[in-house]
Amino acid sequence: MEGDRKAGFSVFWADDGLDTGPLLLQREADVDINDTVDSVYSRFLYPEGVRAMGDAVGLIQERKAPRMVQWEGGATYDPIWQKKEVAKLLSPLSGGSSRESRRQEKPNLSSVQNTASGAP
Repeated sequence: MEGDRKAGFSVFWADDGLDTGPLLLQREADVDINDTVDSVYSRFLYPEGVRAMGDAVGLIQERKAPRMVQWEGGATYDPIWQKKEVAKLLSPLSGGSSRESRRQEKPNLSSVQNTASGAP
């Protein structure tokens, strides 16, 4: 898992940006040195993701759902966003402007190959 010691996910309030809305909740788990993407998904991401969605709906229903501001100091994107093919898609959409503008755009990635998995 590229040296990561923690895996996690966020449920957030949607806005017009790319993962930029206020956080509703976050979950994390330890990553074992022998973990793979599949083992983390099976052990943590899938089952805890289902529970988290139920928890989020419950918090909203009870009117107790927080809107926590995201700290951008440690913000990262999936490595696919760093690929040149994707950057070419982002560039015309953002007009080459600021980071915030780039975050607001959502490119169509259906034609970009996922080279990590080898799938077309």
